[in-house]
Amino acid sequence: MHKPINVLSVLIRAEGGGAEASVRRMLEPLLRVNVNVTRVVCSPPKKAEASHELTVLSKGSSQSLFSLLKAAKNLRNSILELQPHIVHLHCERPELTYVVARLIWPSCKTAVVFTEHTSTSYQHQRLAGLVARFFLARWGATQINCFATSDSKIKTIFNPISFDNLDVKMPPSDSLPRLVYIGRLIGLKRVDQIIEAMHESQFQGGLLVVGDGPERAALQNLVETLGVPRVSFAGYQREPWSGIIQSDVFVSASSREGEPLSVVEAICRRVPMLLSDIPAHNSLAENRAMIFGARGELVKALARLEETIEVIRPSQAWANVIRSAREPANVALEWRKVYEEVLGDAK
Repeated sequence: MHKPINVLSVLIRAEGGGAEASVRRMLEPLLRVNVNVTRVVCSPPKKAEASHELTVLSKGSSQSLFSLLKAAKNLRNSILELQPHIVHLHCERPELTYVVARLIWPSCKTAVVFTEHTSTSYQHQRLAGLVARFFLARWGATQINCFATSDSKIKTIFNPISFDNLDVKMPPSDSLPRLVYIGRLIGLKRVDQIIEAMHESQFQGGLLVVGDGPERAALQNLVETLGVPRVSFAGYQREPWSGIIQSDVFVSASSREGEPLSVVEAICRRVPMLLSDIPAHNSLAENRAMIFGARGELVKALARLEETIEVIRPSQAWANVIRSAREPANVALEWRKVYEEVLGDAK
């Protein structure tokens, strides 16, 4: 029987983004290996109506110094009250909050693990990142990434995936391949390039956009301006894969990613895919036929999509490999081992 380990997970906010959803999925699997996780969040949800039951460390603007100090004070109080064996920090804001708390109140010293959920951490806060990493390294914190990295010194534990329903519907016999994009509508996802490539290739299969974000209106205007047919915006969907059929093709033109959850889910469902040429996609693609570089390559890929759709469909063997590394039970055991090693080093 495993000895109990109590972990305080510090997250950015509570509305269910990548890091928050991953930690939430791990609560039960970790409990089975006697790891008890308490979650707190630095900031409230962006949408006031979003419901959650988590402790919010600061209700002010996540960018203000006052909010950071308030969050640091409340994190210190949570540590003193809960007495966790380990504090687990997820992404930049929790890291900065902990560093400030420990500098001001050394009594909240704990064993620390921090996890990056994106390859672009501190992109807009380089000085803050240098300061945070300096102190975390000085205090012996352990870094674990949730995406593949070229740095062999940093261990990777992939985010867990829910595999409750991997069934994909059979398409009508006369279905043309349809493109599917699942994710946030923000600039770095480059959904506009997908729409422009459809226009240039005169692609007639259509595009289903599942997700929402600040770029939605501009993308809808682009579709109307170019006259691209059969493009629909479904908005945020709790079950984004429920309407996907076997002739659909998942497409991502992202300029950067950490561990792209939608790509992983597409592979596990053996949905054909076209992915931009970035490290995160290259580490997941089973063959180079799935990868496109410049937009012109995507135009060519769309022009011959009907004849190559099975070439870009992940094999069952590859789907099994990807799935095994992200099974919640397997991920829980990996995290248990990390926590045990951290506590061993802390003694």
